[in-house]
Amino acid sequence: MEPILFNINDLALVFTVLFAVFFSILSLIIDNKPRVSNYYLAAFLLAFSMYHLNTLLVFGQYVRDWALSYNPDLLLTFLVGYWLVGPLLYFYTRSLTAGQQQLKLLDNLHFLPAALYILYLYFVYYRLADQIQIDLITSYTIQSSNHFTAVLFLQCMAVSIYATLCITRINQFRTLLTDQFSSIEARDLRWLQILLYGFLVTFIFRQIAIFVVYSADIPKAANIIGIVLNYIDLTICIFLVTFYLKQNTKFIIESISDIQPQSEPKIDSGEDQTEMEKIETQMLAKKPFLDPELTLQQLSDIIGLPAKVVSNTINREYKQNFYEFVNAYRINEAKELLADQSMRRVSITDIYLRVGFNTRSVFNTFFKKHVGKTPSQFRRELGNHAKSNIVSFLETKAK
Repeated sequence: MEPILFNINDLALVFTVLFAVFFSILSLIIDNKPRVSNYYLAAFLLAFSMYHLNTLLVFGQYVRDWALSYNPDLLLTFLVGYWLVGPLLYFYTRSLTAGQQQLKLLDNLHFLPAALYILYLYFVYYRLADQIQIDLITSYTIQSSNHFTAVLFLQCMAVSIYATLCITRINQFRTLLTDQFSSIEARDLRWLQILLYGFLVTFIFRQIAIFVVYSADIPKAANIIGIVLNYIDLTICIFLVTFYLKQNTKFIIESISDIQPQSEPKIDSGEDQTEMEKIETQMLAKKPFLDPELTLQQLSDIIGLPAKVVSNTINREYKQNFYEFVNAYRINEAKELLADQSMRRVSITDIYLRVGFNTRSVFNTFFKKHVGKTPSQFRRELGNHAKSNIVSFLETKAK
């Protein structure tokens, strides 16, 4: 990239660094007793700010000149953040999906590449005289070298791999949620999944930028890509801060220790039929699905069967997970209420809350999936049909 003056593009980097540092502090002080995941999040955000600060130091002319006059070692050092964001993001995701986990001895191996990067800088940069360091930076000799290009490429690849691992872990976690909870909105980590996809895309594009500028020798194209990615990173940081404040730190799954994979017990088809009848009887008689926080364990206690048996029966006989199974009963209950003329003045919001849904979006999604139309359309068509029947009856009676 060509050196740029302190302009609006530099401001994007400055705001990204400030947002990340502010949010890292916020994540630690907003809770009286910060959770382990808060510390991982704070560390991740500091690492996130480090590599953006490095970009500002290397390519922002005024900031770079100050850094070189103060201590040339500052240049390229903060790039170690590239090697830290991946592991810290993975540990943060793991803490949300597998409970509050402290780092184990082997977990420290994830930070080995960061240590190797510092060792690499020692041999190619730190041990040189200050003036030589300044010449290397200002002439872009070290930044355009083949070995430094390889380091940048490996850094981006490492972050992409970690982001993919996190996405896979969240998908597995969501499967566990739908197998054991009837409402997953407050526990779902879709927000983090979106964030991870954003990171994955930006770091893939960074690899492309590295290839373009150093292999294809098109510096202007790489310059544009780099600036665009800086703005995307700022957007990601703002999204994270906004969502965190909106949720008021309710990202952590308080009942995480209760979420465990359900192994399939061995039961024959005859027993399966008996268990299915027990489930249906209790679902219709006691209507436990009206409880918006109904869990697999709670339903199992009501039915009097082990949770593994109930889960296996639902999966095998209904071809559904627990989440889909319970919400199907809620939709049937909602249909009855919407069809009841005595309930015509009751709002749809009151109805979906009565039958066990927490949000209108989830209710509408399931309703349209099972009925083929929205709740409003369903109620309107029933009302029109009722009016049509009354008119037909009156006309027949008049004749």
